[in-house]
Amino acid sequence: MDVQPILIVDDEVDLLELFSLGLRKLPFPVLTARDGTTALQLLEAHVPVVVILDIAMPYPNGLDLMRFVRSEPRFDSTKIVIFTAAPSRVSKPDADLADMIVAKPTTPRTLTEAVKTLISSVNS
Repeated sequence: MDVQPILIVDDEVDLLELFSLGLRKLPFPVLTARDGTTALQLLEAHVPVVVILDIAMPYPNGLDLMRFVRSEPRFDSTKIVIFTAAPSRVSKPDADLADMIVAKPTTPRTLTEAVKTLISSVNS
């Protein structure tokens, strides 16, 4: 079986590049998307172990993408990280759909450690 990738979605290109570099230290391929449409295309082709979603993007935004992933049985084991500068704006029902919320600003190391924790929960 192929190794499942990590998918990170953020419309801020500099942040996407910075955080994907940190995630590449993990033994998983890292896929990146700068918008929700590209993320949906990647989700058609892959079942990520973790999806990291910025919520403030043009349609489909990160919350729409999260709801899509949660609605599809093939993603049942996929973990979701909401990656946002406004965690207080995430509603309780949406927060309950996520496995973790990581507030921006943060460091690549913090995000990578959070992802490692989620992956270890999948593999244990």
